Amino acid sequence: MFSYPLQVHPCRASVDAVLKWRPAKRSESPQSSPSRLASLLTSSKIGPQIRGDGMGETRFAAITTAIIVLSYIVAMTVSSLEKVLAYVGSTGSTSISFILPGLFYYKISSPGSPHHQRLMKEDDDEEEDEG
Repeated sequence: MFSYPLQVHPCRASVDAVLKWRPAKRSESPQSSPSRLASLLTSSKIGPQIRGDGMGETRFAAITTAIIVLSYIVAMTVSSLEKVLAYVGSTGSTSISFILPGLFYYKISSPGSPHHQRLMKEDDDEEEDEG
């Protein structure tokens, strides 16, 4: 009972981040990679009062209410925990196996990415050591 708020907090933050996400407008040439700017860090402020995490009181209440109502509906309608675990396992394994590797490559492949620059620097250092 007391762990439920601890589970709602990251769920609320994730839902809020997904609802705020907007793709960056492309102002680059078609040959270059799309911009990797952190569009999730920009926050749209709703309502006059802003919470510490940048979420308005109305948005906070709406997302929290939706999470609680949906979890209640799932708890009342699902009779077997096996079905819930099968669904969570199937979506989790699919994302880990197929979706995340592509996203990791996409993030690393941008020439402006600090990860890409660090990998290239390590390759250059290795070539200097061999030569």
